[in-house]
Amino acid sequence: MIAQLPANQFMYLGHFDQMTLLYIKQYGPGNLRLAASGERLLATVGLPTQDGVTQATADGFKQWYWQGDLFVISDAPGPIAWEIAGYAFTLERGKHRGFPGGERIDSELEGDLSTY
Repeated sequence: MIAQLPANQFMYLGHFDQMTLLYIKQYGPGNLRLAASGERLLATVGLPTQDGVTQATADGFKQWYWQGDLFVISDAPGPIAWEIAGYAFTLERGKHRGFPGGERIDSELEGDLSTY
């Protein structure tokens, strides 16, 4: 997905119930900061020490593992792109007779590969 971020205004990207793989890229000038709270990011704008995990434009696409809420803020206006790769590649083994969206089988052992 792509979004245009204004300078020093946080944006909510989503909530992830479990550890999720993300790819994020900052385009244009400035740095992007990631955190679990948008208000915390906004409160540190302009201070010498700012909260959040920093990602520079020169970093290209960066890989992150994230759980919980994800907010981003940029110190300069410009577009960002992100892909939630973890959603495309997860499979809960032992719960669906081997087919995503199938019925849960309580008698199957968690992670028993012999059921596939």
